[in-house]
Amino acid sequence: MIKLKNLLPEISLMSGNAGSDGMEDLYFNVIDKILPQKERILINRWMGRDDYKFDPAERKSKAEESKIKAEQAQAKQLMLVSDDFKAKVNSKFPLVTRGGGYELHLQKSGKELIFHLVDPNAKYVYEYFIGIIKTENQIRNFKYDPKKAFNLSVYQIHWSNVAQEHMGKGLGKLMYTMVYEYVTGLGAGLVSDTMLFEGSQKMWFDFIPSIASFFGVVVENVFFPIDRAEVKRDIMGGVVDTVVAMENPPADIRKIAYNMKGLSFTKGHYGAIRVYHGINDKISLKVGQTIRTFTFNDAADRWDVKKNKDFQYTLFSNMVDEAPNMIALLKKMEVLDIVDSFRAKNGTESHYDLKACVFGFNNANVIVKETGGGLVMVTI
Repeated sequence: MIKLKNLLPEISLMSGNAGSDGMEDLYFNVIDKILPQKERILINRWMGRDDYKFDPAERKSKAEESKIKAEQAQAKQLMLVSDDFKAKVNSKFPLVTRGGGYELHLQKSGKELIFHLVDPNAKYVYEYFIGIIKTENQIRNFKYDPKKAFNLSVYQIHWSNVAQEHMGKGLGKLMYTMVYEYVTGLGAGLVSDTMLFEGSQKMWFDFIPSIASFFGVVVENVFFPIDRAEVKRDIMGGVVDTVVAMENPPADIRKIAYNMKGLSFTKGHYGAIRVYHGINDKISLKVGQTIRTFTFNDAADRWDVKKNKDFQYTLFSNMVDEAPNMIALLKKMEVLDIVDSFRAKNGTESHYDLKACVFGFNNANVIVKETGGGLVMVTI
């Protein structure tokens, strides 16, 4: 993993994610939470104006002119980045880490973690905030909770931005690395948004895989590994909902990675399928019934798992035992056309290269893969 102290000399030009606000815009996004109203009004009134030119037509009195000049002098003093201003920032947005001469500060808001990149050497307060990343402690539109399904906490990025004045300095990479190290330090995974702009595509597909121990794609809510050599920008869309990076995958994700070892995602070697009610009928599972029953034990903070009493005799289990390969199994189940794999959803060959598949039965995930001239089933 690239350490922050070694990062800055290596980083290169990165374009913005969705257009870029200037430093003043980033300042206005957070200043209400930092400065008292009186100071805020004074700074906002005089920000960026070196002097005040009185219009003779306005015929201001000497007292009015004196008041304006006094207010202006006070505002100029308040606009300077002082130790008092930094203390106010730290009290609201604690310092997370330093790197490359910059600081990362954290703002907590409900399930959101909002990270602010600041320049501690800035002269004026409206030049202090230079970057932002907003994350949320969940993945939107997921059918189930990754924490319960895989014992994985996640933070999904929903917005990132570097001020126009600082673009081209590599600060996007620096900020993402700081955030990645913080989130993974919590034992969590960092997840991309479902829609990536040009700059964030470069970040996620050109840079993040180089610093992550585990880089993967999310297909039908299942976390699959993907080899760095296969990381392409066109994997997004179609079957891939989002991409994920982490340092220490939990046991269930490591099990998926182990069973997909040596297989190619972009060649269509593995995929996923959510087993809904109609398919449950085909494999003689009643609606609502699962291969395994999962009950979360709050006191023990774990899943209690109980196999169905007729687990060994379900039609699904028999189909796996009897099928010579994955395609034969899917054809027998009549679900070949709804398996989500990269090649099938991108206009190339159907599923004829499929070697493994994760079947999602409500709360249970089951891996079926080709091995030794037949199929094996691994429950997760």
